[in-house]
Amino acid sequence: MPDGFHGSKEEWEKLEAPLVEIDELLQNFARENNMKLVKNYHNWPCRHLRWIKDIPKLIEIALEDKELMTFRVWICTFHDIEQKRFWKHATLKSNVSFPEIRDNLAEILADSKKMLESWSAKGLKFAGEINK
Repeated sequence: MPDGFHGSKEEWEKLEAPLVEIDELLQNFARENNMKLVKNYHNWPCRHLRWIKDIPKLIEIALEDKELMTFRVWICTFHDIEQKRFWKHATLKSNVSFPEIRDNLAEILADSKKMLESWSAKGLKFAGEINK
């Protein structure tokens, strides 16, 4: 993820507009599945659906390339033990136009949730030390 957004309000609105378009659908999915919707993490146009079921799980839809206006769908789960992070992640879509995500959102969310629910702490790999 880039180091946050640095630009005008108008540019921000243009970059975030596709995500705003799906906010209601994401909020409904979050509510139905006991998840939390997080917007624009680290000051970047993105949406995260987060929940904890044994370990934290995350579905991310984010702007990947602001010049090309392409997006990605990324999922991960993690577990922290004694200042060490263990995780598993996958990129489900990369550098795709937003209509590909918008038009298949229900399926993307259902598939992402199903995949994450199948992952457990036993399958996580060491990611590195956690900054204190």
